[in-house]
Amino acid sequence: MHQSGEQITSVRKNPRKIFNVECSIFNDQLEKVVWASEGFYLPERPSFTSDPLFHAGVYYVQEASSMFLEEVLKQTTDLSKPIKVLDLCAAPGGKSTLIQSLISDESLLISNEVIKPRVNILAENITKWGAANVIVTNNDPKDFQKYPITIEKDIFLLEKAGTDALFLPEAGELYPGGTKDLEKYELGRLETLLEGKYRPGHFQGVCQVMRRLLDVVAPDDLFMGQKDYQQCMVVARLLHLMKSSARLHPCPIVREADGLAMSSRNMRLTEKEREKAPAIYRALTLVKEEWGKPGALSRARAILEENGFRIDYVEIADAGTLEPIDAGFGGNQKNVVVLVAAFLGEIRLIDNILL
Repeated sequence: MHQSGEQITSVRKNPRKIFNVECSIFNDQLEKVVWASEGFYLPERPSFTSDPLFHAGVYYVQEASSMFLEEVLKQTTDLSKPIKVLDLCAAPGGKSTLIQSLISDESLLISNEVIKPRVNILAENITKWGAANVIVTNNDPKDFQKYPITIEKDIFLLEKAGTDALFLPEAGELYPGGTKDLEKYELGRLETLLEGKYRPGHFQGVCQVMRRLLDVVAPDDLFMGQKDYQQCMVVARLLHLMKSSARLHPCPIVREADGLAMSSRNMRLTEKEREKAPAIYRALTLVKEEWGKPGALSRARAILEENGFRIDYVEIADAGTLEPIDAGFGGNQKNVVVLVAAFLGEIRLIDNILL
């Protein structure tokens, strides 16, 4: 509410764009929002959706009280220094665009939204705002709190299997200088497809930690489970970029008796979810059995949806490149893989099967 007691529309200018653009809604008569350097009250609410400058990110429509974040940051933080900021629940983008306007170009803003359907509007608003030092993510902190930690059990199984040595470093051992300004890897299309599309930036993190592990251990042979099919391909690419002599051995997926791929994530499934989870393997098997027949992918998706899955993707792809293959292309093409990622409740499961 404005001090007049009326609901008044307020907007915030984009300092990166406003100087070179004449914007009809702004004039010298507008009342300033006293705690926001670029905030203004409008005498009336215009039709923003018909204003091309609104769609170009020249300004952001935001309730004036939300702009008080600027005053908080200025009083508590040295904004001239490079800093890292996390906006944990960022959609639709008001806080993040405000923070981005205040931090330096050398700073980094992680603009995260927990609720997946709201991520697209967040990404759209951040893109319109026009800054390069912002990363949009879709992660839920509860995932880290609930993720199974089974180190003692893992050590027991390793000893039982006859393991001679176990390297279990702390984060500081691998990142003695911290995680700021880490190297980037040229992964090409591989990090834009499937998991790369739904988990942007994830494979860069995989490469960064794997590079350090490989440098320390210098293995002759590296064994990785094929359940993370795309991750195996990313590590293969990393080995190539490193000119490493290590040999990568993708290991076949180990499954429960009902077909569910073994994973520590399975421990987080409820009893009812665990009963439904094997549907992901049945869907893959159906595509394999009906490969080349029209509608195979649609029937596979139907199996998942009937069992309560929320699907990220069910795709047929070239097993060597992960480029998508038309499901109706024909059943005689070789070197093909079907990949699935879907949520059952809060748990995201992935699986694949070679055709």
